[in-house]
Amino acid sequence: MSVNIDSVDLTKGGLNLTSSMEIYNPNAFDIYIDDIFVQTSFRNKKIATDVTIVNSDDSEHTVTLLGRIEDNGIHELTIGSQQLTIPEGETRTVSLEKNWQNPQLWSPENPHLYHCIMELSEDSQVINDKKVRFGFRELWIEDNHFKLNIKFQTIPQG
Repeated sequence: MSVNIDSVDLTKGGLNLTSSMEIYNPNAFDIYIDDIFVQTSFRNKKIATDVTIVNSDDSEHTVTLLGRIEDNGIHELTIGSQQLTIPEGETRTVSLEKNWQNPQLWSPENPHLYHCIMELSEDSQVINDKKVRFGFRELWIEDNHFKLNIKFQTIPQG
């Protein structure tokens, strides 16, 4: 059984918060992508991902992880790929990152979202995939001001 909720949109204080949740039966796959964490950096012009892969099988598997970004279903960027061997019953976290010079930035006025898609393949066959939505944004404090993708932001008091 797999249920994917991919469009929860909560508005609070002018920021759109997006959540993605997937309910799955881990016994349906011997090896699967459990989690994807996406981190974007406006200042470094980079995207980085940490992907957790679980091998619940009783034998080791050699798999290839491929990461890509899509914008409204259109391929935007390949983050990278990595081959790894995961021993039986173990979990591994794989980090992929890529420079990204001109992404469409997320802002409260234009909450643009991308999809990060990870595919896991074995013997050239895709055996599992997972996607998460994210906005390319970075929030930091500089000179006593909050900055979001270089613009000053007023944080509502509340």
